[in-house]
Amino acid sequence: MLDGVFHKRCLRFREKSQHAECDDCFRFRQQLGRGGISAADRVQIASRWRAHLTQQWMDRSIYWSLRFASRSRDFGVLVVIADSMDKTKWCYPKYHQMHRLPHELENFSRPKMVLTAVLAHGWRTSVYVSDDETVNHGANMVCEVLSRTLQSIFEEKGLVPQHLCLQCDNTVAFSKNSDTHLWVAYAVARGLIASGSVNYLTKGHTHEDVDGFLSELLPTLRRNCFNSVADVIALLREDLAKKESSGETLIVEEAVPRNYSSFLEQLRIKIYNCFMPCGDTSVPHSFTYNRRSDLSSKEVGQLTGTNREGHARDVFGICKSRMSDPARDSFKPVLVLPFAFMDWVGTYDSIPIMPRKIVSPERAKALERLAVILEGNPYHNAEGAATLRKLAACKDWEDEVKSFSFFMQDPEVVPTVLPTHGSEESRVLSFAKGVPPNVGKVWMIGGLWMTICVSAAQKGLCAMFLSALLSFTQSCWKVFKPQTAFSMQIGMVLKLFRRRKMS
Repeated sequence: MLDGVFHKRCLRFREKSQHAECDDCFRFRQQLGRGGISAADRVQIASRWRAHLTQQWMDRSIYWSLRFASRSRDFGVLVVIADSMDKTKWCYPKYHQMHRLPHELENFSRPKMVLTAVLAHGWRTSVYVSDDETVNHGANMVCEVLSRTLQSIFEEKGLVPQHLCLQCDNTVAFSKNSDTHLWVAYAVARGLIASGSVNYLTKGHTHEDVDGFLSELLPTLRRNCFNSVADVIALLREDLAKKESSGETLIVEEAVPRNYSSFLEQLRIKIYNCFMPCGDTSVPHSFTYNRRSDLSSKEVGQLTGTNREGHARDVFGICKSRMSDPARDSFKPVLVLPFAFMDWVGTYDSIPIMPRKIVSPERAKALERLAVILEGNPYHNAEGAATLRKLAACKDWEDEVKSFSFFMQDPEVVPTVLPTHGSEESRVLSFAKGVPPNVGKVWMIGGLWMTICVSAAQKGLCAMFLSALLSFTQSCWKVFKPQTAFSMQIGMVLKLFRRRKMS
């Protein structure tokens, strides 16, 4: 009885993870697990492992700092993180309360959906659902959801933050490819945004808040049955509306991408040799795209040959090995998109919608057989059968054509005046480039200072000492806000002190 109560109701053992482990973490773990290693060697291996984990944690600190700046809405920074859910979880039609499939159904492969979450921190929470059987995905879908996100912000606010920071999964199939990066460079050259950054966490350490958001959708998946994409959209809208408390606009809709690849091909530019590793050479994890007029004096001095002169709206790419690397360790600027090439492309509304993929005759026959089974006893699922037949016929699709008025405007580009070093604007600009100053030192000092302050408040030290700590903490708030997530630590200490003084 005790075992039943304690084990089944109180403890839930975590299942084995389906995600691969970081190569470096696996190698360090194997080295420490081997026998016959001296204590000194173990300490050295553990030290290298700790340095590796510290480096990826500092990369996350960059993202957390940018997220804080985006949510404040005061610094012209828009941070967007996007990821897609495992499509095997969204097979349809979803059978009702079937833990084990009957023999007549287990050999059928049902169609799948792709669910993409886009978190524009402080502005939008968007979920886009699309069919995997007939809809093309990849870079075209990434450009589509980004276009819809910027358009929705423009429609509601009348403007879009000038510094776009995109955080994505570290895969070439999603955003780490030429088309997505060229789309960001195109937006910078058009003057729609002042700068664009695309950042990636290292392989094996890529899970972030967007993955937590997607995991919250699993209860909706388990509780409900659905037969089509429209059913899933209705379920998600109803479920997420109950959780809408952050003040951000919630969007759930079906997405069919436009053919951005053919549109960007008109530029006759292909970005390569920076997305996939070549031998033992590591690839960059942070990319920033700036206009020539916004390059720093050091970056201008690094230009060579014919790149020294050109149009002020030429777009250059600046790469770094890691997100947390300082600006001095970045690679030399590379001319990605000369502004003269912009005359070769058409208007944004001329981009055609990607045609749906045609289901093969063999696949159509399999879907028809499954539809016949679902119509009969004991399933009686006529709606699911109709969805499968429509999918097999590959016709009668009513794909919505979105209007992107934000991308049709031709804003007047004013060269950005570089702020003086150390100013508030300089720190915010460093956020957009993904280089907060001394983030490791600030976090170490912040953790130590918070420990001292909390201990002082809990031990009930004299009011004079508390007042001195409060004054110093308020000074730190003015200096660091919104420099790093250390400001959140200071805010917690301020609340604790005020409650202590009032008591």
